[in-house]
Amino acid sequence: MIVNREGTAPHPWHADEAEEALLKLASSAEGLAQKDVQNRLQEYGPNRLSPAKKKSALARFLTQFHNLLIYVLLGAGAITALLGHWVDSGVIVGVVVINAIISFIQEGKAKKALDAIRTCNDPFLGRPDENEVFINSVK
Repeated sequence: MIVNREGTAPHPWHADEAEEALLKLASSAEGLAQKDVQNRLQEYGPNRLSPAKKKSALARFLTQFHNLLIYVLLGAGAITALLGHWVDSGVIVGVVVINAIISFIQEGKAKKALDAIRTCNDPFLGRPDENEVFINSVK
Protein backbone atom coordinates (compact mmCIF):
# COMPACT_ATOMS: atom_id res chain seq x y z
CA MET A 1 0.00 0.00 0.00
CA ILE A 2 1.27 3.46 -0.86
CA VAL A 3 1.08 6.04 1.91
CA ASN A 4 1.73 9.77 1.92
CA ARG A 5 3.86 11.73 4.40
CA GLU A 6 1.05 11.77 6.96
CA GLY A 7 1.00 7.96 6.93
CA THR A 8 -2.41 7.69 5.29
CA ALA A 9 -3.33 6.26 1.93
CA PRO A 10 -3.84 9.04 -0.64
CA HIS A 11 -7.25 9.45 -2.22
CA PRO A 12 -7.01 8.31 -5.86
CA TRP A 13 -8.14 10.98 -8.33
CA HIS A 14 -10.22 8.51 -10.31
CA ALA A 15 -12.36 7.72 -7.27
CA ASP A 16 -13.73 11.30 -7.04
CA GLU A 17 -17.39 11.92 -7.68
CA ALA A 18 -18.07 13.97 -10.81
CA GLU A 19 -19.10 17.08 -8.84
CA GLU A 20 -16.01 16.83 -6.63
CA ALA A 21 -13.72 16.47 -9.65
CA LEU A 22 -15.31 19.49 -11.35
CA LEU A 23 -14.90 21.50 -8.16
CA LYS A 24 -11.21 20.55 -7.84
CA LEU A 25 -10.64 21.49 -11.48
CA ALA A 26 -12.61 24.73 -11.16
CA SER A 27 -14.86 23.68 -14.02
CA SER A 28 -18.51 22.86 -14.64
CA ALA A 29 -20.50 20.23 -16.50
CA GLU A 30 -21.05 22.77 -19.29
CA GLY A 31 -17.30 23.25 -19.76
CA LEU A 32 -15.04 26.25 -19.44
CA ALA A 33 -15.83 29.82 -20.37
CA GLN A 34 -13.76 31.28 -23.20
CA LYS A 35 -11.82 33.46 -20.75
CA ASP A 36 -10.96 30.44 -18.60
CA VAL A 37 -9.82 28.51 -21.67
CA GLN A 38 -7.45 31.31 -22.67
CA ASN A 39 -6.12 31.66 -19.09
CA ARG A 40 -5.46 27.93 -18.80
CA LEU A 41 -3.91 27.81 -22.23
CA GLN A 42 -1.47 30.54 -21.19
CA GLU A 43 -0.79 28.95 -17.79
CA TYR A 44 -0.45 25.28 -18.83
CA GLY A 45 0.16 25.47 -22.57
CA PRO A 46 -1.55 23.45 -25.28
CA ASN A 47 -2.77 19.93 -24.59
CA ARG A 48 -0.25 18.14 -26.77
CA LEU A 49 2.18 15.29 -26.48
CA SER A 50 5.75 16.51 -26.38
CA PRO A 51 7.74 15.46 -29.44
CA ALA A 52 9.93 12.43 -29.00
CA LYS A 53 13.67 12.63 -29.54
CA LYS A 54 14.55 11.38 -33.00
CA LYS A 55 16.70 8.23 -33.05
CA SER A 56 18.28 6.73 -36.11
CA ALA A 57 17.09 3.30 -37.22
CA LEU A 58 20.45 1.82 -36.21
CA ALA A 59 20.22 3.31 -32.72
CA ARG A 60 16.65 1.99 -32.34
CA PHE A 61 17.78 -1.47 -33.48
CA LEU A 62 20.75 -1.53 -31.10
CA THR A 63 18.55 -0.56 -28.14
CA GLN A 64 16.69 -3.84 -28.67
CA PHE A 65 19.77 -5.57 -27.23
CA HIS A 66 19.85 -3.37 -24.12
CA ASN A 67 18.04 -5.78 -21.80
CA LEU A 68 19.23 -8.01 -18.96
CA LEU A 69 17.65 -11.15 -20.44
CA ILE A 70 19.34 -10.47 -23.79
CA TYR A 71 22.69 -10.08 -22.00
CA VAL A 72 22.14 -13.44 -20.29
CA LEU A 73 21.25 -15.10 -23.59
CA LEU A 74 24.28 -13.59 -25.36
CA GLY A 75 26.46 -14.78 -22.48
CA ALA A 76 24.99 -18.26 -22.78
CA GLY A 77 25.62 -18.16 -26.53
CA ALA A 78 29.25 -17.17 -25.94
CA ILE A 79 29.74 -19.93 -23.33
CA THR A 80 28.23 -22.60 -25.58
CA ALA A 81 30.48 -21.38 -28.42
CA LEU A 82 33.53 -21.66 -26.15
CA LEU A 83 32.47 -25.21 -25.30
CA GLY A 84 32.25 -26.02 -29.00
CA HIS A 85 28.46 -26.45 -29.10
CA TRP A 86 28.07 -24.52 -32.33
CA VAL A 87 24.49 -25.52 -33.05
CA ASP A 88 23.30 -24.51 -29.58
CA SER A 89 25.26 -21.28 -29.78
CA GLY A 90 23.80 -20.50 -33.21
CA VAL A 91 20.26 -21.17 -32.03
CA ILE A 92 20.68 -18.88 -29.01
CA VAL A 93 22.19 -16.04 -31.06
CA GLY A 94 19.55 -16.59 -33.76
CA VAL A 95 16.73 -16.27 -31.21
CA VAL A 96 18.27 -13.04 -29.89
CA VAL A 97 18.58 -11.56 -33.39
CA ILE A 98 15.03 -12.61 -34.40
CA ASN A 99 13.70 -11.10 -31.16
CA ALA A 100 15.54 -7.85 -31.90
CA ILE A 101 14.14 -7.70 -35.45
CA ILE A 102 10.56 -8.32 -34.31
CA SER A 103 10.88 -5.77 -31.48
CA PHE A 104 12.39 -3.22 -33.89
CA ILE A 105 9.45 -3.64 -36.30
CA GLN A 106 6.88 -3.39 -33.49
CA GLU A 107 8.56 -0.29 -32.07
CA GLY A 108 8.52 1.28 -35.53
CA LYS A 109 4.78 0.66 -35.86
CA ALA A 110 4.15 2.08 -32.39
CA LYS A 111 6.24 5.15 -33.27
CA LYS A 112 4.19 5.71 -36.43
CA ALA A 113 0.95 5.40 -34.44
CA LEU A 114 2.18 7.93 -31.88
CA ASP A 115 3.24 10.31 -34.65
CA ALA A 116 -0.26 10.01 -36.13
CA ILE A 117 -1.79 10.84 -32.75
CA ARG A 118 0.51 13.86 -32.42
CA THR A 119 -0.61 15.23 -35.77
CA CYS A 120 -4.32 14.95 -34.97
CA ASN A 121 -6.10 18.24 -34.37
CA ASP A 122 -6.79 19.01 -30.76
CA PRO A 123 -10.47 19.74 -30.29
CA PHE A 124 -11.22 23.16 -28.86
CA LEU A 125 -12.22 22.61 -25.25
CA GLY A 126 -14.26 25.76 -24.79
CA ARG A 127 -17.88 26.36 -24.06
CA PRO A 128 -19.81 27.96 -26.94
CA ASP A 129 -21.32 31.32 -26.04
CA GLU A 130 -25.01 31.42 -26.91
CA ASN A 131 -25.26 30.51 -30.62
CA GLU A 132 -21.55 29.97 -31.33
CA VAL A 133 -20.21 26.61 -32.42
CA PHE A 134 -16.49 25.91 -32.21
CA ILE A 135 -15.00 23.82 -35.00
CA ASN A 136 -11.46 25.21 -34.81
CA SER A 137 -8.62 23.66 -32.91
CA VAL A 138 -6.25 25.36 -30.51
CA LYS A 139 -2.82 25.75 -32.02
